[in-house]
Amino acid sequence: RQYYQRYSDVELSLIDVASNQARKLLEEGEVDLAVAGQLETSFPSSLCADLITQFPFMLVCPEDHPILDITRITPKSLVRFPLVMSSEGTNTRTRVDQVFADSGLSGQCRIVCQTSTKDLLLRFVQFGFGIAIVPISPHYTEKSDPPYGDIQRLRFRDVSRVFGHEQIVILRRRHRHEPPHQKAFREIVMQSIH
Repeated sequence: RQYYQRYSDVELSLIDVASNQARKLLEEGEVDLAVAGQLETSFPSSLCADLITQFPFMLVCPEDHPILDITRITPKSLVRFPLVMSSEGTNTRTRVDQVFADSGLSGQCRIVCQTSTKDLLLRFVQFGFGIAIVPISPHYTEKSDPPYGDIQRLRFRDVSRVFGHEQIVILRRRHRHEPPHQKAFREIVMQSIH
């Protein structure tokens, strides 16, 4: 709303795609900006990245799940349970697969469900399909009306010690003039998080 009040003559089109696809669209000149989750801090020299925020990887499980009895959660303790995973090719899935591979546990993972959105992932965990490892804002777990639905029956444990953090960035092409309306949108997005 704030943006439209200032730039009512600009036709804004928002596209919801996975982070890797958003970055590709930006690199190909199909979009002007991309808000994306990134696991690494380096980007091609053709892009500029402004950090918006970062989210720790969290273990998500039903409130009565036996994994909550484990004091120090490790990849070895996680593979004992069915896993609800993000779709292959997503940043989240890439990181989780890499941690299991680095621990020599790739072949031991029992993936019972793969989802394309966090909303579905959390729903499948609520339904008891399995546990999940996903980057989520710590503030999300404190809200009474979270964006991903009812979390009353879910528990969250920070596992960033093992899986790290996902950075949320807004990307733009480096050697391209940034029009005032585009710069304003980028700044509003960055300010809205803080």
